[in-house]
Amino acid sequence: MLPQQHSPTLFDLLRRITPYLQAILWVFFGIFVLLLLARTFNGDLTGSLLKVRSPLNVESFVAVSFLFLVLLRAQGEQAAPASPIKLRSLYTNRQTAVIVSMPVLLCLAAFYHSLHKPLLYDDYGHITFASQASWREILAAFYQPRPDIFFRPFGFLSYFIDFHWAHFDPFRWHIWSLAVHTLNCALVYTLVRKLEFSPFSSAAGAAVFAIHGTRAEPVCWTDARFDLLSTLFVLLSLISVEQYIRQMSKWRLAGSYLFAALGMCTKEAAFALPLMLIVMSMFHGGERRRRLLRTSPGIFAVAAAGFIYRLWMIRGIGGYQTNGHPDVFTFSAIRSAKALLWRLWALTFFPINWSSRASLTVALLMVGFVVLLVVIAAGTRMNRMRLLGALLLVLAASLPIQHLLLIGPDLAGARILYLPVLGIAIFWAVICDAHLDRRYVAYAIPAVVLSFNLACLEGNIAIWTSVAEEARFACQTFGRQIASFQGTVKVIGVPSMHRGVYFLKNGFADCVQINSGVPASRIATADSNSTKPSHMYRWNENARRFDEVQSTVK
Repeated sequence: MLPQQHSPTLFDLLRRITPYLQAILWVFFGIFVLLLLARTFNGDLTGSLLKVRSPLNVESFVAVSFLFLVLLRAQGEQAAPASPIKLRSLYTNRQTAVIVSMPVLLCLAAFYHSLHKPLLYDDYGHITFASQASWREILAAFYQPRPDIFFRPFGFLSYFIDFHWAHFDPFRWHIWSLAVHTLNCALVYTLVRKLEFSPFSSAAGAAVFAIHGTRAEPVCWTDARFDLLSTLFVLLSLISVEQYIRQMSKWRLAGSYLFAALGMCTKEAAFALPLMLIVMSMFHGGERRRRLLRTSPGIFAVAAAGFIYRLWMIRGIGGYQTNGHPDVFTFSAIRSAKALLWRLWALTFFPINWSSRASLTVALLMVGFVVLLVVIAAGTRMNRMRLLGALLLVLAASLPIQHLLLIGPDLAGARILYLPVLGIAIFWAVICDAHLDRRYVAYAIPAVVLSFNLACLEGNIAIWTSVAEEARFACQTFGRQIASFQGTVKVIGVPSMHRGVYFLKNGFADCVQINSGVPASRIATADSNSTKPSHMYRWNENARRFDEVQSTVK
């Protein structure tokens, strides 16, 4: 009797085509790695055979093909975490203390020289408002409905509190931002450890979070404190849940709900928390996974209540708008797919501001970084569940802001990636954990990744610092120009962006007042209603100053 023939399953078909798929991916990966390196060293590929105009598309090809190659080689079974005895044998107490302190030290070293950077753009308007507001006005933002595009009362409360010690001193405002970012790095380490990663891998992931190249905007720009604070509360909520599934303490669970609510009162990105919590279950098994999933309805309820309360408070959906229409309603499946499945990975793996040519240091370290990607994709087998968990965490954290994710080559708006990079940090922790038995390889991986990101971050911080100083100089110069006469002046053509940095348009009048002493009430912008001005000025892009174009003074 002949053996019974079974039709091939989908799994069998996928297993058969995997070698061919890997070969195709390696071809794409190799071609676009070469193009990316050529773009980095030469600065332009518009005349090349493939007519490459945007480096972001090249970066996306490299990042996405790398991720597919890694996932295809990953192991399907749930790898057991290293035992506490093994982890203690790897490091002494002193070595563990050094490892744990590394993310914080890297964070402080990367940002300390930017602490004297001037304020910028919306900073001036928010701080001026904080200087004039009362406790009643600030607290009313929590319960008094009014039409607005944002509901961020806790963020504005923090502005109000900080003004009473920072006043208009940029150094003190930047100290606050760096302190919160440093605290977030410590919380990332705590969270990754609770996911049962080794101390070394947890520290490596926290260090990636600390000095990722996209950190220039959220840490150097005071206006981005909403991202820092909302991420702080999201991390505290996730850690509270992790403690709850171990201790079954109702206080821990209540704390997770409280932190979730505070995050949602700080920035809209925190509404990603329920989805992030579900993804976190992929890092656990057995009873802990079931306990964690049982907490998710409560977090979803907090998010639903927060969203309804937000709708009532601001009389609508809110958010950034174009011609009075909320951007979040401008849905496009193609645009969302491009943002989440393509552009996002270019930005998180290659966080370079291409508004100026990459430095030789960045170019050389990129060579080492892509070589590392080749080695990992070719020779590393990791736990597929944990890899998918890290990548899905990036996507879950990006969903509330997916309509803003098509960030350009100049990285303008990269602050919205502050929370999603948590998943990237865990991704590199997964890779480090897979190499714990080969210590020197385990050390080499974060060394290369952190060196490349630090070089990108230094370049991006330098751009933010120079643009902030240029904005302050423009405000000082303009103040001196109009100080010699009385009356209202009007400025037109005020630029909003410069080299991917928010420049002058928002808060310009307050910038002039704070930096030159000329009252902001004397300055009207093109979109403001004011009496007939005595002088009119227009921004001269070539000369980088305001030139008088009209005077009605007789």
